[in-house]
Amino acid sequence: GILRKDSIHIYETSGTFYPVTSTWRGSKAKIYWDKADVPRDICWAEIPAYRFPMNKAYYKIPEVKFYNKTYFEYPLIGSLTDKIVEFRSSESHTYPRFESKEASFEIEGIFTDIN
Repeated sequence: GILRKDSIHIYETSGTFYPVTSTWRGSKAKIYWDKADVPRDICWAEIPAYRFPMNKAYYKIPEVKFYNKTYFEYPLIGSLTDKIVEFRSSESHTYPRFESKEASFEIEGIFTDIN
């Protein structure tokens, strides 16, 4: 969908649209952080079979694998939310959002001498 220059993009997917319920059911997909200018080979999410309403400006997938090669050598498990927001809004830079099921992480080298 597109709203005021913002949009939601879902890649490498296929599925079925059900017009009576306005629902999309996808087989699998990938999400990238293009809006934040993060390279696709550094950060992405892999979504297994999913579904969401097409008449909303957002979706939430409860179980995804999130990869961020800058900070983690392994995928994180959690939920993914994406939302169409007004492009000029500071909120537009916060989507898509990944929320990990893990509560804490050790990330080394965020800044010089800071872990």
